[in-house]
Amino acid sequence: MSGKVSYKPGAVVRWRGRPSRIVQVVSSTSVLLEDSEGKEPQVVPVWELAAVNPEKADPSRRLLDALSEDDLVEAKRRFGIIKPLIHCERRSEDMVKAVAAAQNVPPRHHLPLDQGL
Repeated sequence: MSGKVSYKPGAVVRWRGRPSRIVQVVSSTSVLLEDSEGKEPQVVPVWELAAVNPEKADPSRRLLDALSEDDLVEAKRRFGIIKPLIHCERRSEDMVKAVAAAQNVPPRHHLPLDQGL
């Protein structure tokens, strides 16, 4: 079984080659770390963290591990809504509206397909 990085408060991770403890999750992409050498706590991006045993870490899980359980459930729900549209090469605005309507997404959330991100 491969190891992974945990982003829960109290978890020990490696940052800049040193073990550090996660004090709290700041956002979906950053955590507050307490250095093992007693230095000032720092907000650090999760992609800079590694498992204590990095050869066993699964980096594809890092961002998901930083989410709370409720946020992860919501992210999975939203992905389920857009999943049918992701690989559809010729999706139309009508297709997007149909998927949104089937999921009870209010029309005010719809953006024209030609409007870039």
